[in-house]
Amino acid sequence: MMFERTPSSRKEQVQSSMKKPLILLTILLALLFATVRQAHESRSHRATAAGARVPLRDMIGVNAVVNNNPSDVARVAGWIRDYHKWYWYEATPGVYTWGTGSQGLDRFYGTLSSLGVKVMPDVELAPDWASSDGQPTGIPDAAAHARYLGRLVDHFGDTIAAVENYNEPSQTWESTRFPASVFGAMTAGDYDAVKAANPGIPLVLAGMAGPDTSYLDAANRASAGKFDVVNFHWYAEGDSTDGGKNPESGELISSIDQMAEWRDVNAPGKPIWITEFGWDTFMQPDGRKSRVFAPEASAANYLLRAIFMMQARGVEKGFVFTYRDPAVGSADLQGMYSSAGLVTNNAEMDGRKKPGWYYLATVKNVLGDYIFDRIVADGPNVYHYEYFVPGTEKRAAVLWAREGQRDSGYHLSYRGPAGTLVKPLDGLTTGMVSTTDGNLTLTERPLFVLHIATPTAVPARSATVTPRSARGVPAGDDFHQ
Repeated sequence: MMFERTPSSRKEQVQSSMKKPLILLTILLALLFATVRQAHESRSHRATAAGARVPLRDMIGVNAVVNNNPSDVARVAGWIRDYHKWYWYEATPGVYTWGTGSQGLDRFYGTLSSLGVKVMPDVELAPDWASSDGQPTGIPDAAAHARYLGRLVDHFGDTIAAVENYNEPSQTWESTRFPASVFGAMTAGDYDAVKAANPGIPLVLAGMAGPDTSYLDAANRASAGKFDVVNFHWYAEGDSTDGGKNPESGELISSIDQMAEWRDVNAPGKPIWITEFGWDTFMQPDGRKSRVFAPEASAANYLLRAIFMMQARGVEKGFVFTYRDPAVGSADLQGMYSSAGLVTNNAEMDGRKKPGWYYLATVKNVLGDYIFDRIVADGPNVYHYEYFVPGTEKRAAVLWAREGQRDSGYHLSYRGPAGTLVKPLDGLTTGMVSTTDGNLTLTERPLFVLHIATPTAVPARSATVTPRSARGVPAGDDFHQ
């Protein structure tokens, strides 16, 4: 038999009455934290579902042009995005010149394909006869544009792996604006033409100039959802005094989350690609620089860190801007995006390979078969991502440390997995290789530890920071070579 206990005093009555709201408050707080955690996990799962299971060699792309060296391009990327200038190849209606002249694509695309690189033409810049104002940047005639994409896909067949139907239609700096509804209607026609020519070729929606979901809303309605890939561009803009920011500070994660949330509502299941990201590396002797500037070593670090962060959040492909510096000479190189190449521009030919080229080659050679598994540590100072090779016991830890908005020589001690240590190095395509017992010094340059097991790693309690001015180390270099 159970008896109900009656409080024996006023004090007990007060205490009893106070417990109920406290219990209720505790329950409400627990529910709130559970909801927040569930939302975070749901967003993380939602973002990673579409793209995290792609091997790194198939995730990394680079923007290219027709006279880049295919064999060198193939050493750093699994995909290329070709700035495909329509007006070069159909100057006369119905006359296609893909295989002729210095801009001939038959050999370029064919060679890349034979080297295992997947090709995506990004069709931009209309011929005068198909432009609203007679200029390449005018609004394309939709029927002519669709017809061209269909003929392009039919001509190249399996030599190309995807086609993108424009470049930054949402931009606001050209004199001619491309209304979202007009672009969306054109996209619907492009989709039908591409699928009629080759149903297996995905139509990649033109890369938005940033995560512009308002423009996407209108374009999506007008296209009736006729596209296969959501696509945007991302740059970590800073200012002309200090240059660009690192990927951790440059709103990369929030941009991906914004696009993933839009995708889940409006285009569920479709992958997200980022077809432009990168950093300029040229600075004038007087210190002038672009708003996306980073020293070459820092830019190399940022490229790798951005790629790992993108894949960890479900971005299926990331295309570095760009393979070769678009500009030659200091007067032009100081412009935005003019020195963002992996190689320098030697009179419109590929020149010196920058550190970023070697770092990407190392990723492809060492981690190309690896697939993202999980995040162990995700900042604000320590980053530790785990990768694996399907069907094997091979594992890889990708690790780095950082503080602030730009590389500054930050480093700290960290207990990670034991195994083979690979450090990307300028001039090497497989990095500097050694062994580690798991006691690591992390810097702003990502390290790779190849191992079998995946032990729990715990960061050291304190970080050691050495100001770069103490040793005269330029931004982006680390202290432990």
